[in-house]
Amino acid sequence: MDPESDYGDLHSQQFSLFQLLLPFYSGFALLYGAFWLWMLIDCIRNESERNVWIWVIIFLGPIGTILYFFMRVAPRLEVPIPKPMFVVRWQRQRELWAAESAARNIGNAYQFVTLGDLLRELREPARAAEAYANALKKEDKNAQALWGISQVEMERKDYGTCRQHLEQLLAIDPQYKFGEAYLAYARVLLALGDKAAAKAHLAGSIRRWSYPEAHVLLAGLLLEDGEQAEARGHLETVVIDMRGAPSYSYRRNRQWVRKAKGMLAKLK
Repeated sequence: MDPESDYGDLHSQQFSLFQLLLPFYSGFALLYGAFWLWMLIDCIRNESERNVWIWVIIFLGPIGTILYFFMRVAPRLEVPIPKPMFVVRWQRQRELWAAESAARNIGNAYQFVTLGDLLRELREPARAAEAYANALKKEDKNAQALWGISQVEMERKDYGTCRQHLEQLLAIDPQYKFGEAYLAYARVLLALGDKAAAKAHLAGSIRRWSYPEAHVLLAGLLLEDGEQAEARGHLETVVIDMRGAPSYSYRRNRQWVRKAKGMLAKLK
């Protein structure tokens, strides 16, 4: 066996691997360079503490650039940054202890609702439902408790009980959360298969609050009944209204705009 031949073969394999990975490294370097330049320009134009952050971006390289994006750019652009639940729990642990203590020592409906809301955000539905139930024992017509427990039941797909609680809530305040409760009731009716009631309810909802979701859901029911012209009107309303809507409203309703456009395309 020739050692020089083995060395040549190894060198040739390494060179081939380098050639294979070169486009990847080149593309990554190009993307990183563009991102780095974007962050640097953004810092110069928009950052009040630019004298500090410019040095962070330049001298810390990729770490400083990514740090600047998440700490300064993302909050300004309202970029949603998901956090692992264990991080959220750790950050809100003291808040949870305080809420638990208030519910135990004061024990009014308000304290139980506060605890329920926090537990629901921390994804503890069983404990959240218990807290809302305790609030309703104190005040059976507490709108916040009825809304909170209905949200837990919706997540658990306990639609029958959820319907009862939403009916109680709407009897107390039909405009709760600017029609969010009214729309939630329509979702429950659809989940239970009561399409006739959902259709009538959505028609009433649209007369009060023109939610894109309500228009699209009603359009779907109208199409099932062969009422294409009326369905088209609701879908066109969604598309036209969202063109001039604020950016935050469009982002929130983007899926319903896309669905409306898809349904209109099928109608054509």
